[in-house]
Order: sequence, then structure tokens, then C-alpha cells
Amino acid sequence: MRECFTGQFRRASKLPRTMSENEAATFEAKLTRLEDIVKVLESPQVTLEASVKLFREGKDLAGACEQLLKEAEGLVNDTGEVDE
Repeated sequence: MRECFTGQFRRASKLPRTMSENEAATFEAKLTRLEDIVKVLESPQVTLEASVKLFREGKDLAGACEQLLKEAEGLVNDTGEVDE
């Protein structure tokens, strides 16, 4: 993915390439990575190929975040603390 960005842009954003499996992949980390992807996709310096790769990664992250939120909602509902 290094070829996706100009060196100047990459240094300025300090955007990690992807979330590694051994990083703490918490909801917050996934959400932060998703926000970083959105910022890059909004920039004019990203190539079409990089955009597609980032979009796919973002879609996967969004799905993972949604699943974590559903699990958390289920835990809260199971404890009876939330009445809808």
C-alpha cells in the first residue's frame, strides 16, 4: 500500500497501513482506523486502487464494529438495565 500515497502525504497523516492481528483490536481501535480510512478516502492524493482497498477494509471494520455494538446491546439488554 506504500505506493498508494505520496511520501509527503503518508508522513503527514501518519496513517498505519492496516490493523495488525496482534494489535489490540478493540472497538475503539477499529473505529479510529475507520475514521483514518475516511480521512484518506476524502483526500485527492489517494489512487483509485488504494481507494478500493481502503473501502474494503473500511467495510470490514464497519461490520466488525456493528457486530461488537450488537453484542454489547445484547449484554445490556440481558442485565435488564435498558428498557425500550
